[in-house]
Parts: sequence; C-alpha cells; structure tokens
Amino acid sequence: MATALQSSRDRLHHPGVEQDERRSFARVNATPVTLDLQAGETLYAGIARALDQQGLATVFITLDGMELQQLQYVIPAGPQSALHVAWYSDPHLLENVHVEHGTLVAGYKDGERFFHCHSLWQGSDGDEMGHLLNDKVVLAKSARVSGYACTGAIMEITPDPETNFPLFRIKDQASVERGNAFLLTIRPHEDLIGTIEDVAHIVGIEDASILGIGSTIGAKFDNGTVMESPLSEYQLLPGARLVSGRCEALPMACIEPAKKVFRGALLPGFGPICVTSELLLVASD
Repeated sequence: MATALQSSRDRLHHPGVEQDERRSFARVNATPVTLDLQAGETLYAGIARALDQQGLATVFITLDGMELQQLQYVIPAGPQSALHVAWYSDPHLLENVHVEHGTLVAGYKDGERFFHCHSLWQGSDGDEMGHLLNDKVVLAKSARVSGYACTGAIMEITPDPETNFPLFRIKDQASVERGNAFLLTIRPHEDLIGTIEDVAHIVGIEDASILGIGSTIGAKFDNGTVMESPLSEYQLLPGARLVSGRCEALPMACIEPAKKVFRGALLPGFGPICVTSELLLVASD
C-alpha cells in the first residue's frame, strides 16, 4: 500500500468540486443517556420513539449486545453511474443476529429524524459488518442502549456538492464555549487521525473517548494488516481514545466490497477519508 495521503486522490476522484472547508466541528455538551427499545420494534421506530420521549436531538448511540430478529444491511460497492465514485450493494438479509458492536448517529433530514448506523456481528465464517437499513432491522428482545446526547449543535443531512451524497453536516444551535465534547465531520482525502488531533488542539480537549463511523480509502493497522480497497466503511470500536492530545488508540473495524472485515488500530497517515466521517469526542472526567 502506497503512502495513503499521497495516493488517495490518485485512487479515487469524487465528481464534484473539492470544497474549501475540509472539516466541520462544534463544541457541544454531551450527556450520557439510556434508551429502552422494545421487542418487535424496528430499530428506526424504537430509537425515534425513545428520543421523542426524552426530547433528544443529536445522539451517538452504542448498540452493543442487541438481539435482532431480522437484520437488513448493505456494504460498499462500486458506482452505478458517473454521479458517484461509490455506491451500495444490494440489501443482505439475516435472521437471529447478536450485535457485537454498533454505532448509530441520530440527526435530522428534512425536519424528520434520520439515523446512520454501522454494526459488527459474528457470522458463520467470522466477522461480518454492514450499513444497517434501520427501518428494516427488527429487535428480537427488548434492549437498553446507551450513548451521548448533544446540545449546542445538531447533525443535519444536507446535499454535498463534492461527493453528490446527502451527508450529515453540523449546524450550530447555541454557543457552547466550555462544552465537554465536540462534534466533527471530515471530508474526503483528509487523514482521520491527523484531523482528530488537529481539531482537538483547536478546541482544547486533550483526553477524550471517541465514537464514530465513516469510510476510508484503504487503511493500515498496527497489527500489520492492510485494507487495500479504496471503498470501505468503518466503525470505531471500544477503546478509541485521545490521550494528551494524541490518538493513543483508534481501534476500528472496516468492511470492503468483497465482504472482508478488517480489524485493528489505525496507523497515523493511513486513514484518508473516502466519503465522510462523523465523530463525537467526549472529554475524559
């Protein structure tokens, strides 16, 4: 694998004009929350109901341990037209799935709740992962899930002229000068670790846990494994953290179009963004 940041633009070209702003961030207050979901609900209906009940807006939710009756998901695939450099596979359908780890970002699209979720589970041949179709995922058992609710800014889907995808962007709602967290979105070709560290320095947070999902143009990990595909989706795993202003560990799972799942701690300079990344960093107590 060539030096990722030097070669990412050679490997992948988005159809639109590259935007001047390469990252967007906002300081927020992040409060721990729990949500109770009911057996038989779809993931979308359950999360939306629970958020409505508590009056919550933008939330990063961890779905670890959920038992699913039905799971529909897609994985990265090549483009279907010149409008995009990547697209999604046809939907895959599974039954009776135990979620090992999942991250859901809750925000808004056209005034309605909108969720973006990546999850990891064990299949018959090992790790499996995908981008969940939230209205077609059905809970087998009631579940209590946890996460962080943000105030001070929201995540809102807007058309992106660079990638031609509708993507979450951060919309400030109120000034939060001393919030305990920050929201961050990253544009294509920017280094994941480098951007996290740069923005953490600007915001003034040195130690934090990190939650997030997104996509990279290939990846190289500390265990020596390399994901060569320029098309992928990732989710950060437990233990992702910032220590003294540096990403001491950024464990993640990635899936590419051949359905192979890669796991490891990402190396600095080897995680250029493919389409987007959506992250929440919460300062350590």
